[in-house]
Amino acid sequence: MDSATKRFELNYIMELFHPTKILLDCGEQLFREGENNDFVYFIESGSIKVLKSKWVIGITKANEFVGMTSCISENHFYTFSSKAVEKSEVLRIDKSEFKQLLLNDSKFCKQIIEILCERIKLTDLKTRSFIEQTSQHRLINELINNSKKIENSIKAFLGIDDLSELTGVSKRAVRKMLNDLTKENLILRNNDHEITLLDQPKLQSLIHKA
Repeated sequence: MDSATKRFELNYIMELFHPTKILLDCGEQLFREGENNDFVYFIESGSIKVLKSKWVIGITKANEFVGMTSCISENHFYTFSSKAVEKSEVLRIDKSEFKQLLLNDSKFCKQIIEILCERIKLTDLKTRSFIEQTSQHRLINELINNSKKIENSIKAFLGIDDLSELTGVSKRAVRKMLNDLTKENLILRNNDHEITLLDQPKLQSLIHKA
């Protein structure tokens, strides 16, 4: 596991479990809130957004688990929904296999606890951002936090709906903020679900600007 990002290496997961690979298109549902939580999922590539009702809680990236908290709880149903933000490859792991390893492998159990603690911290930071930051700051934060380097570009695979749900800002306001950032040559909207960050240092400076 990468201790800096709390993510697991794919080979490590393949050694621990006997997963089934699932291919998802952009916008395709992985599971829905209220369905039986029979599986835990590991993201091999792409990214998955996690929703509670209509609100996006966060985006789970490659080499991370999704559906883990529902599995660990005594609840027999998923307490949230998830769908692909982009084309994604996901490994489906049987819940009983996952829980058995938690009980028998102290190293793996410790790693999962660290991930859960990290997610609690991120949730706290997100809650504080809604109180302390402007809508533009929240939008830029989401663009940066959910971006990744592809060849020589930094891209965020987020659409208007995604950014509206992540920031709690109306779609109309999101469109205006994206247009403003585009006019300033800070971002480039390649299509409805792909944004290139042209000047990440400048974007970060806007967040900290008084």
